[in-house]
Amino acid sequence: MLTMNRTKKILIGVAVALLASLLLALFALYQFSAPQSKAPEERIIINLGTSEKELINQLHAQGYIRSPLAFSMVLTIKGWHGKIEPGGYLISKAMSAWQLADSLVNHPYQRWVLLPKETEYLYFLHDQEGKIHPARTYEEHLENIEKYLR
Repeated sequence: MLTMNRTKKILIGVAVALLASLLLALFALYQFSAPQSKAPEERIIINLGTSEKELINQLHAQGYIRSPLAFSMVLTIKGWHGKIEPGGYLISKAMSAWQLADSLVNHPYQRWVLLPKETEYLYFLHDQEGKIHPARTYEEHLENIEKYLR
């Protein structure tokens, strides 16, 4: 009878531990999930000089991520800290933290570059691989479009 009570206590302890683990796992998954099930794509701009911490806080405040900690963990796991660059991005509140991080690191629709004060080039085009092709005149720029984008 004494071993029966001990066995029951062990089984109850194991069941409680499993239930707690399951609830913790569900909570963690929720933190990484999309804040909305359906939402349109929106254009956002990340300005030059915006820190990663500021960006994460803005994404949270604007409802794009559920948890700043979860988003930061995604960046850590993927090795993407410091990889989000200034520019324009298409994102949605229906993106998970994983999808949003991927979009911000790998899929800008506009990349910004700093130009030296004095340069002979007036036009800049980047090809599908991200290589920049400068042009001195509009005609050269049109030639670059034909050569690198078509």
